[in-house]
Amino acid sequence: MSVQNHKTPVNTFLKRGGFYYQRRVPIDLLKHYKTKKITLTLRTKDARHAGKAARKITCDLDNYWLDLRLKSYESLPLANTLYEVPSRLKMSDAQAQYLEVKGNGRTDKFVATTNRYMSYFLDVVHDKYLDDYTSADAIKFRESLAKRALSPVTIKKAFATIKAVHNFVTKENGLDLSNPFSGVHIETAQYTPKKRLPINNEDINLIQGGCLEIKDDLRLLIALISNTGMRLAEAVGLMVDDIVLDDDIPHLIVRPHKHRRLKTVSSERLIPLVGSSLEAAHSIVGNVAGQFCFPRYTNQIKCNAGSASASINKWLKTVTGKNYVCHGFRHAFRDRLRAVDISAELIDEIGGWSRKSIGAQYGAGYTPVSYTHLTLPTTPYV
Repeated sequence: MSVQNHKTPVNTFLKRGGFYYQRRVPIDLLKHYKTKKITLTLRTKDARHAGKAARKITCDLDNYWLDLRLKSYESLPLANTLYEVPSRLKMSDAQAQYLEVKGNGRTDKFVATTNRYMSYFLDVVHDKYLDDYTSADAIKFRESLAKRALSPVTIKKAFATIKAVHNFVTKENGLDLSNPFSGVHIETAQYTPKKRLPINNEDINLIQGGCLEIKDDLRLLIALISNTGMRLAEAVGLMVDDIVLDDDIPHLIVRPHKHRRLKTVSSERLIPLVGSSLEAAHSIVGNVAGQFCFPRYTNQIKCNAGSASASINKWLKTVTGKNYVCHGFRHAFRDRLRAVDISAELIDEIGGWSRKSIGAQYGAGYTPVSYTHLTLPTTPYV
C-alpha cells in the first residue's frame, strides 16, 4: 500500500492522524469571542477532503465576520457609507498590530528590537500597503542593511522580523498575500564576527579601584559584575533578597523575576561573592531603600539593562582608554577561572553557561560549599 505525502491544507493541522481546522479571530472581532483562535475537528484523515472542508469553513467565516463588521458599522455616524473590510493595511499598521499581540508580555528588548528593525525598513522602502511591496523592495532593504555594516546574523534577524510582521498580520486579517521578504539570500561566507575583548587583569584592577572610590549605583553595578561574571541583565534585575551576606559563603541568587527573565535554564544559579563584588554587595544592601538593587534601571514592570550598558561602556572607555564593553567582564571571568585551574564544569555552573555534554547534566550540581576553594588571580581590588 502506498502512502501519499499530502501537503497540509491552509488553516489546518494534523493531530493523531486526523485533520483539524484552526484560524485566528481578527483583532477587531475578538470582543465577539471568548478565545483568540477557532479550532474545529474536520473528522477526516484525508488531506484532500480536509482541504475542501477547510475552504468551506473559511468562506463561511469570512461572510460571518463581514456581517459582524457591517452590523457594528451601522451604529456609527455616516452608517450609510459603505464599510470597507481592512483588506489593505500599511506596514506601520501591521507593526502596531504585531506588537499589540506578540509584544504583550514580552520584554522591552523584544519591542525595542522590533521597532529598530522596522525603522530600518521604513527609512528605506517607506510605509506602503502590504500588497504594494515587491522582491525589489526586499533586495533594497538587504543592501541598505549591508551599508550599515551590520553582520549577516543581524541582517537575518532584521529580515526575520519583517517577515514575521508580514506573515502574522496577513493571517490575522485573512489577507491573501505572498510574502516578498521570504527566500531572500543573505551572504555569510565572507563575514568574520567581531570578537569581544576580554578585560585584562590590570584594567580590571583599575576599574574596580575607580568603582570603590565613587560608589554610586552605576559603579557598584560594575564592581558587582567584575568578580561574578554575571550577564548585565542578571545583575541589573537583582532584588535585595537575592544578595545573601549572612551565610558562611556570601553569595548571589540568580533567579527569574517578573521584571526580568533569565536567558537559559542553566542561568539560574548561586554565585559566590569575593573581593570587590563582595564589597559592592555590602554597599548595595546598606544603601538601597527599596526592594530593587538598582532602581534607576529596574522596577516591578521592567529591567532596562540597555540603558545601563550604554553608561557602563562609556565610562569603561573613559577609565581605560580602550573599547571595552560590559560583557568583557564575563569573558575575562572565564579566563581568570581557567588560570587557577577551576574545572570546566564548575566554571559553567558559576557562569550559567549551558553544559553541552549529557554527563554534565547528571546530578544536582554544585552548592556554595563547593566554591570554598575558588580563588581568582589576586590584585589589590580583586
